[in-house]
Order: sequence, then C-alpha cells, then structure tokens
Amino acid sequence: MMSSKKWNLGILGLFYMVEGIPYGIHEKFLPTFLRSRGHSYSSVTLMSGLQFPWIIKGLWAPFIEILGGHMQWLCLSLILLGMSCLAACIISLNKLQELSMVLLTMSIFVAILDVCVDSIVLKTFPEEELTVANSVQVVLYKVGMWVGGTALLVILEYLSWNMSFILLAILYFSTAAVATIHGASTPQDSKELQKHENRKERNASLVSIVQDILKIPGTKTLIGYLLLCKVGEKGAVTMLPLLLMDKGMSIQSLAFWNGTVCQSLSIMGSFMGGRLVVKNKLDLIKKLSFYERLRTFIVLAQFIFVTCWDIYEPVYSTNFVFHGIGILSLCALNYVGGVITVLIFTLMMMSSKMGPLEAQSSHLNVMASVEIIGKLMFGMYTGSLVDTVGFPTGFAVFWCSSFLSDFVGKKLMEV
Repeated sequence: MMSSKKWNLGILGLFYMVEGIPYGIHEKFLPTFLRSRGHSYSSVTLMSGLQFPWIIKGLWAPFIEILGGHMQWLCLSLILLGMSCLAACIISLNKLQELSMVLLTMSIFVAILDVCVDSIVLKTFPEEELTVANSVQVVLYKVGMWVGGTALLVILEYLSWNMSFILLAILYFSTAAVATIHGASTPQDSKELQKHENRKERNASLVSIVQDILKIPGTKTLIGYLLLCKVGEKGAVTMLPLLLMDKGMSIQSLAFWNGTVCQSLSIMGSFMGGRLVVKNKLDLIKKLSFYERLRTFIVLAQFIFVTCWDIYEPVYSTNFVFHGIGILSLCALNYVGGVITVLIFTLMMMSSKMGPLEAQSSHLNVMASVEIIGKLMFGMYTGSLVDTVGFPTGFAVFWCSSFLSDFVGKKLMEV
C-alpha cells in the first residue's frame, strides 16, 4: 500500500468509519425507533436478522480471494452503498417492509466492504502493528456507529429522512473517490507485489483454501470462543436501554447517555485496548481473560440491579435513582467491551497470520463471521427471551453466557 504509516492508518480509519454507519443504524437507531412506536421486544430484536449477510461473509471471502482485486471490490461496494442510501430517500420510515429491504441491501454491500478492508489490513501491517491498526479500526468503526445511531436520531430532529440519507450517499461516494485515488497512488513496486499475490490467490482452489483454514493451529477452539465471546454483552447492551425507556427515560436522554456517552466510553476503551503492550499471542490471551472477568462481574451487577428494580419499584418510586444506576452500568460495560473488542480482533488477526498467505484473509473473515453469528443469532431472540421470562431471568442468562465465554477463553491458553 502507501509508504506513510500514518496515511495508511488514516485511510483505514475512513473505510471503517463508513463501514460502521449501517451497523449503527441497526444497533442504535432502529431499536429505539421501533420501541418508541410501540413494537414488542421480540419485533425489535428480530430486526437484527437483517444483518444476516454479515454471517455469510466468510463464505464469499474465498471467492474474493480467488478473484483478487480487493481495492476494486472495495470501491464497488462503496458506490453501491451510496446508491442504497439514495434508494432510502424514496421510502417511508413507517413502511417497515421497504425499510427492511434497504437495510438488508446495505448489509450485503457493507459485508463485502468489510472483507476487502480486512484483507488490505492483513497485507499492509506487520504483526507487531496489528494492535494499533485494530485500535484505529474499532475506534473509527464505533464513530461510524455513532453517526448511524445517535447522530441520525438527532439529525432527524432538524432534517428530513430524505436529506439525511442524501448526505450519507455523498459520504459514500466521496469515500469511493478517496479509495480510487489511494489505489492509483500506490507505488509501482507495491502494485507488482499485489498483482503477484493476486495471481497466486486466483490459482488457489476453494477447497485448498478451506483446508488451509482448518489446518491453522487453534482454529477449532477459537471458533468455540468466538461463538460465545459477545453473547452476554450483546444481550445486556441491547435490552437495558429499552428497559430504561420503558421505565420513563426520554428518547432524548437515552440517545445522549446510551448513544453519545456510552459510545464515547466504548471508543475510549478501544483506544486504550490498542495501547496495551502485547508481547505475543499468549500475553494477549491473558489480558483478554482479565477483561472478560471484569465484564462478567458487570453483567452480574446488572442482573442484581434489574432484579431489585423489578422487586422494589412497586414499593418505592425511585426511577430517577434506578435510571442513574442503569446508565452507570452501561457506561462501564461499554468501556470494558471496547477493550475486549480490540483484543479479540487482534487475536483473530494473529491467528490468521499463522496460515499461508492465500488463506489468511479467508481465515480472518470466517472467524469474524463466527463472532457475528454468535452475537447476532442470540441478539435476534433476546427480545423473545425477555418477553417470555422477564428481565431478571433474561439478565441471568446474559450473565451465564458471559461466565461461559470467560471459561472457554481460558482454554485458548492451552492451545
């Protein structure tokens, strides 16, 4: 890629920021929007199924490896995302079927974008720089989430839905132009190296890539961990804000605290995670295990808090105090979760670099898909879980999931 490390990090950050916008729409904007209009918890969380293309991105990653040209695919996906935003301008927010189709289309294109950007990171940064690169990745991705979630809620107070998505379309088209210039300005020797690698990737068969993925040491244990690593956290950060809104917190206050403040703390956690000195893979796993235990404690505290609220609210009208405690716990969980996210992505990239060059990108994207499968499939049914058994039992499940994730994570040290 380009010779300047800072320029590479800046371009990487831009790509991940625009990649995070659709996810922010799914995770921050849509649940608040739907719940405020009276939809059930089940309906709210089932809408996360529109992110299904993220699950299968690991399946088409090998085909992109074989076809090569990650920068061309990246530019194309950015243009298609811009066109999807223009399509969103002609729909109504009240027509969920039309809204769902647009969001599903955006999920497809942003999943392709993610495959391409991750592949470029693997080829651009050596192993000792992966923690810094992943910190930039996660921080700017979460900035994009804030834009697609909290910022969109605020912008809709002043601008129309149509104008908001026209601005997003301009952003995607501009980023596609930057990506084109970035690719065109790549030094000639790097271009030749990239062509050579692409030829190798085209000649690699799909079967051999899959075999190479499974041969990478620790892959099966890593898959088990990734399926669980974000499940409990996902349930807590999704359902607790909806409980706070149901208990009287205004959408504006929730957007500020859960959107801006918690998201800022999540970004800060990701930044601090990137500054952790990681000597090797074993050292990384030890640091990850520490923050896993801390997260399990926070979710346990939330379970106790929700249970007490359920018992004592009919007796004492102390919603203001409960609101404060709930927000405080969300702030802590978002910060710790931000650190964990950077460490998990660094772990995945370190594991991928242990395989042959032609299989590294596919391995990384398959691992990323596994992590998404875990939290997305569980996240889709957290609403149904709470609708069926109530918040206290639901948070007990979230805590057990966090505890199990910590237990499986320790097994990675034995690999």
